[in-house]
Amino acid sequence: MLEHPLVSFIAIVVVATRQRALIAILHTASHGVFFRTRRWNTSLQPLFAYPNLQALALYRPDHVIHHREVGSSSPTALDYLNFEMDLAPPGFWRRTYRVLLRPLAGYDGLVATWETVVELVQHPRVGLAILAFWLPILSLCAWAGVLGQLLLYWFVPMIWLRPVLGLWSEMADHFGTATGTRDHIGLFQSMFVSVYGLYHALHHRDPRIPCYMEKQAVAALARIGVEHETTSDFRGFLRTVYGEARAHPPAPAD
Repeated sequence: MLEHPLVSFIAIVVVATRQRALIAILHTASHGVFFRTRRWNTSLQPLFAYPNLQALALYRPDHVIHHREVGSSSPTALDYLNFEMDLAPPGFWRRTYRVLLRPLAGYDGLVATWETVVELVQHPRVGLAILAFWLPILSLCAWAGVLGQLLLYWFVPMIWLRPVLGLWSEMADHFGTATGTRDHIGLFQSMFVSVYGLYHALHHRDPRIPCYMEKQAVAALARIGVEHETTSDFRGFLRTVYGEARAHPPAPAD
């Protein structure tokens, strides 16, 4: 294991951000556009989905509904943020507890992990595929005497910190927006909030654009006067965290 606790902590944080990067690939692949060959977006998911105990078959259906509701300006489009995730109630200390203290204490990660296990049990075909992926890795690490390192530097980030970054990302993308979605710029956003998913408003405008081409697409739209709601830097993230909830995003402009 790494010698110093601070080094171990930094490693856990870095790994969690890379796990979020894999989810960005999963997100793009769910639209069939990360790889040039559409079939690869499904057949290669052991590389980008299974390491996070996720699969396209479980991720895609809810994501399709999310796009449809936000795109149609459904009055319930942001209910999952405002009510299911209990982010709507205002107040400095309430938001601090809900968005920062409780998630960083590990509660949200434990709930998310339990829900993942339940979902995999309910979908045994997917669950067995992920189990078949992980069993050789766990066995090899146990044989090599590095199972503890695997648990500390992969599963701890996945259970503790990755769900926190996921909450921050979802909130930054949609919470309190005037248009339903927003783009992001800045080091904090790119490292800890919207890893490889900075241009979320563009993504909802046209999900056929893969994440690695979104920056060019945003620049092209800007040249013809099309702008998206955008937040930048850590202060912008805090304005979102402590901002007012909105429930009725208007339909995006054509």
